[in-house]
Amino acid sequence: MGTKDEVLEMYNFYKNRIKDMKKEEQIEWLEDLKFDINMIDRWQEKDYVCMDAIIKLLKEIKEWA
Repeated sequence: MGTKDEVLEMYNFYKNRIKDMKKEEQIEWLEDLKFDINMIDRWQEKDYVCMDAIIKLLKEIKEWA
């Protein structure tokens, strides 16, 4: 739902947050974030941007494994 630049900004933010974690920890942390966002009743644009960035990161991490 957000622009590519917004998604890329959040992607880089999350990637920076997980850079020192093991792959298993990265996946767990991102899955927890994804769950927390899914629990929101009414999403705002930022929630869509965050979810897009999280899904992109999870896909990359899981492909590396």
